[in-house]
Formats: sequence, C-alpha cells, structure tokens
Amino acid sequence: AAITFANPAERQHIERIEALINQTIPLLDIPAEVEITDTPFIESQEHARTLDEQKKRANPDYQGAFHERKEWIKPGETIDKRTGKVFEAGKHHKKSQKGSKKNPGKKGGSAPAMKALKRRGQGGR
Repeated sequence: AAITFANPAERQHIERIEALINQTIPLLDIPAEVEITDTPFIESQEHARTLDEQKKRANPDYQGAFHERKEWIKPGETIDKRTGKVFEAGKHHKKSQKGSKKNPGKKGGSAPAMKALKRRGQGGR
C-alpha cells in the first residue's frame, strides 16, 4: 500500500497511471486532525503554470491562462526604468551638477594638495 499526496498539477499524472494499470486509485479524505495550510502564492502560481503547460501539450488549441507578453519594444529602443516609457536622450534629463562648483576660484585649485602648497608658502605657481 502507498499513500500519495498530489496537487492539481500532479493529478493529471495520476490519471495517466490509472490508465496504464487499468485500475482506479482509491481516493480517501484527509483526516480532520491533519492541518491544511494555504499554499504560498508563488508556489500556487507554479502549480497553475505547470497545469497550464500540461493542458497545452494535450490540446494544441488550448489557449491557456498564462501566455508570453507581446513584445512592444522596438529593437534599439531603451526603456526608462523610472517611468517605463521609451527613453529619449536629452529630453527632461539634466546633466548632474554633483562635484562641480559655481565659483571654482581664480587659480582653479581647490584640491587638498594645492591648499597644502599654499600653506607652506610655495603658492602653486
């Protein structure tokens, strides 16, 4: 004797086994003391996809609940991750001002090395 637990995606395999052995496998109710928890969403999606794929293989005309998304992006186009729209260079995109100074100074040297030279009296020129 054997006990088998099967989800809906595996049920089709059990039906095939029954056809191969020319017998029906008896189904028993789950005892009341057995705790049944909800299947996590991702796992139930996997079961549904598997079942959908099996139905597609069995019947080529079956449309299915899951299908590939239509490719609407043209080759060579870039999608802006922030908006999800086609990226247009130069439109609404400003160059970063980080690191640039509005008034860099007369000598242009605000780097720490230049400051050290000025303190020592060497001046930088």
